[in-house]
Amino acid sequence: MDLRQLQALRAVAAHRSFSATGLGLREVQSNVFTHISQLEEELRAVLLNRSSRELTYTCEFVADRTLQISNELRANTRRPAVATPEGGSVRTESAASQRPQRNSVK
Repeated sequence: MDLRQLQALRAVAAHRSFSATGLGLREVQSNVFTHISQLEEELRAVLLNRSSRELTYTCEFVADRTLQISNELRANTRRPAVATPEGGSVRTESAASQRPQRNSVK
């Protein structure tokens, strides 16, 4: 799975057309179709119903989740890094740190 495939999926979900997506991404329609087909193969799921030109539930879910991840990554890159005693740096308050933690019993 690569970023171009996910960008194509998000664009197809927004434009509801391979042609419009191609124009928006500045790619030929056949490349957009290939990106979606490869993604469907990797996920082993039909994302677009080509006969009715409708998005499947899986497509909408993956497109929405891709947008969320993209927004989280952009937000994380804007946060300042904090120096660690070992000389490295870490970013604070990632999306993962906002999730409830499970308590393990030992």
